[in-house]
Amino acid sequence: MHGFDCAHALLDAARVRDIAFLIADVRMPGMSGIELHRRLLANGCCSPMVFITAFATLELEQRVAAAGALALLQKPFDLALMAGWLTRTLGAP
Repeated sequence: MHGFDCAHALLDAARVRDIAFLIADVRMPGMSGIELHRRLLANGCCSPMVFITAFATLELEQRVAAAGALALLQKPFDLALMAGWLTRTLGAP
């Protein structure tokens, strides 16, 4: 597991194409999680992605779904729900 200080640091990472699963906040300094996702897709990086937010709206849920993300989880989210997404996506036991 790796963490990044900001979206730009993730985009600049040497192994960005090796990411198996990505969790990103919708609101981040410098670049939104949705913009990060858009840039990753434009660069050919199609890692499964879950967004988290404290500010969920129906419009935001629709934008996330239209972008192809797996889910939008409202903070504070249930860790079992996140674990479920990880298990379904990565096939972890």
